[in-house]
Amino acid sequence: MNLIRIKNLYIAYFIEHKKRVILGSIICFLALAWGFAQYSGPEISPAVPFLFLLGIAGASFQSSLKKNNTTHFFNLPVTAGEKLVNAIAVILTFCIIICAASLAGAYVGYYFLHPFLNPSGGHQVFINEISQKGVFNYLLQPLQGLLYFAAALSTFLFGSIYFKKNAIWITAAIGLGFFICLGLYIIALLYIVFGSLSISGEVSLQARNLDFLLQYYFPIAITLFFLSLTYLRLKETEV
Repeated sequence: MNLIRIKNLYIAYFIEHKKRVILGSIICFLALAWGFAQYSGPEISPAVPFLFLLGIAGASFQSSLKKNNTTHFFNLPVTAGEKLVNAIAVILTFCIIICAASLAGAYVGYYFLHPFLNPSGGHQVFINEISQKGVFNYLLQPLQGLLYFAAALSTFLFGSIYFKKNAIWITAAIGLGFFICLGLYIIALLYIVFGSLSISGEVSLQARNLDFLLQYYFPIAITLFFLSLTYLRLKETEV
């Protein structure tokens, strides 16, 4: 793996997509600023950078799959591993930039716009909730949340190389369908095993171990699984 080739790919991406970086930062800054200036914003506005980053991951290889770019991209003197590392580096850079812009917007919204728009200090519950935690801690996600976010990013990254068109929407639709089917399966299984949709207190499912498995091991496994599939798909497409 050649770091110089990865660096060249990395620089070339941001030269080509610098408008996307600037536009995304502005959108996330404004969304968080307006969200923290309002009363219901902190529950809704953080979804904007989350969705934007999923879109970046889902579009990572889409331009390379277009007819005019396919031959050029897959004939570059770089390996599939180097292309994958570059894509991960690009996504991580976007995460840092977007999170910084979002945090700045949240501070501006809460400390400047909120007092200006609400000089009487209305909705004291909102003010107290943020002031006790601080803006940064309010937006800070727990580890399991970050792991699930990494799993979602790796899923959309794989979708960007697997689907030739509309990868973001197709990946989102398949993911939503999978979780709906999984939920229906669990409900049906509970009904078949226990005869109802509730579990009696006498039945032990080792909930603590199950929670740890779902919170940590499961998203890590999903992330590694889709990163491996992305690498294999890159190798397969090159061939």
